[in-house]
Amino acid sequence: MIKAVLLSVTAFAVGIQAHGAVTSYRIDGVTYPGYQGFSPNPNYNGIQWQWPDYNPSTATSSGARCNGGTSAPSAAPVQPGSTVRAYWAQWTHVPSSVAVYLYPCSSFPCSVTGAQWFKIHEAAVLSGTVGGDDWAGGFIIKNGYWEHKIPNGLKAGKYVIRHELIARHQANNPQFYAECAQIEVGGSGTAFPDSSYMVAIPSTAYANPSDTMLNFEVNGSRMAGTDYKISGPAVWTGGSSSPTTTTTTTTTTTTTTRTTTTTTRPTTTTTTQGPVDTCAVTVTGAEETVYETLEPITVTVTAGQTITTTTPPPVTTTTTTTTTTTRPITTTTTTQGPNPTGLVFSDDFESGLSSSRWATFARDCNQGGSYALASGGRSGQGVRVAGAGGYCGHIFFGTKQLPTSGDLYVRFWAKFSNALTSSHVTFLTMEDTTTGKTVRMGGQNGILMWNRETDDATMPDLSPQGVALSRPVTAGQWTCIEYRVGSAGLDTWVNDAVVSGLSTSANSGVTGQWTRGTQNFKITSVNFGWESYGGDTNTIVYDDIAIGSGRIGCGSTPPTDTTTTQGNNNPTTTTTTTTTAQEVNCAARYAQW
Repeated sequence: MIKAVLLSVTAFAVGIQAHGAVTSYRIDGVTYPGYQGFSPNPNYNGIQWQWPDYNPSTATSSGARCNGGTSAPSAAPVQPGSTVRAYWAQWTHVPSSVAVYLYPCSSFPCSVTGAQWFKIHEAAVLSGTVGGDDWAGGFIIKNGYWEHKIPNGLKAGKYVIRHELIARHQANNPQFYAECAQIEVGGSGTAFPDSSYMVAIPSTAYANPSDTMLNFEVNGSRMAGTDYKISGPAVWTGGSSSPTTTTTTTTTTTTTTRTTTTTTRPTTTTTTQGPVDTCAVTVTGAEETVYETLEPITVTVTAGQTITTTTPPPVTTTTTTTTTTTRPITTTTTTQGPNPTGLVFSDDFESGLSSSRWATFARDCNQGGSYALASGGRSGQGVRVAGAGGYCGHIFFGTKQLPTSGDLYVRFWAKFSNALTSSHVTFLTMEDTTTGKTVRMGGQNGILMWNRETDDATMPDLSPQGVALSRPVTAGQWTCIEYRVGSAGLDTWVNDAVVSGLSTSANSGVTGQWTRGTQNFKITSVNFGWESYGGDTNTIVYDDIAIGSGRIGCGSTPPTDTTTTQGNNNPTTTTTTTTTAQEVNCAARYAQW
């Protein structure tokens, strides 16, 4: 097998993209810029065939051949045994195979529709099982490019070189990504494959849509990686092969949890006693009122009561001083926005995380993600989701308590520990019975994005224009997100402001990929959590979730807190002093009562 080496990201990884495309090459130490599909240079004179976008093709589409490309202005000189590096500015799907094809040409431009494509290199699962994370696609995500060699002894001449990725993150929906470039092989080689190595693209010999290997669920699969077969013909090595070298990178993520300590100060009451030389007094006749004491007391006698006294004192003076300090009582009210209409479900989690309202959602597998009720919510408690890397690190908590008719509106507050990166992730997913798949909100290229599982379409289109019309989230800050799913499309508000790149009704010009596909969704559940198609991890706290059939709103952004204070910090002192004159005896003193 041809030697495959995965190296570090360099400055040649450029641009913004959705799923991925080859954006440049390095051959024998020389860099060749690629054709930038979303922002093409009219004066481009490079080796790569033009391509229009980063969207996937199907096995039977002509787009699987070269992503719509047909020619290039120039060709790169190479030799048998030359090293070729293909750079992807960004790739998002770990379970992806890589393959490299050549097509012989008598001259350029060259038609490549015949059955003359032959494969010179391939790789899929590098170690472990198919359900693991050690795929060729995963290494491209981490390193930015893939490296291979031109077969030794290859016959000199002109060739179209084709780099292909087949993404396998969705069962029954393999996605083909291929770009082509022109090379001219020098030297005196004469080796050339026979027809048994040749296929047309597309064709069933290249990729059969009904092939089980292209369609089975790889996520969580325990199939040995060595048993996974890449579609297409056998690899022609030119009579030379070298071992495959792989590099494994370990990523460590540290999550810090904030602790809040509350201290309550007591209220202090101080009483100053008067003289201790006084009468012993017994009062009877009042309900449960009997005093027998030598301590100074205040006695109130009403009709029907009698007094018994002993020990005649010369003088009785009673002084009572009470000092009371009232601490301020502060009440904080957070403005929640307008009273929503058609509200069918809401939860602020102050009463806990009820299993009758919320259920775990983690399709296929769960190997590391978790969620739990936690402090640190927006207004008390919230639900903290610790999302792990890789598809099987996903975890969601969800509800099926949705409106039974009309549009669906969902409002929630979320605080992300990490900002969205270039990698493809999901933090909200909805089950859709129309397609049998999910509709997902997440991120890519550092911005919020919708993704439709059935065809992997995105909103916005992840062109530079589309990225500019979405928005990021700020790590460590609460963000209010609301969206509408209905017959008129899908709209999104962030902090009560519509986001044109995430709304079909905004006519922003960057939602074409989304509107070309199914929009007539029948949503049966809404689930909050984390799903990563690369190595990204995140911790998200969700709070104040509301679901209804009309706009819910976020209120002021950031939320307005109204504070009311009662009481004061100054002590209030009340002093009562009673002085009696000289008495012969206690009985005479109380006789007037």
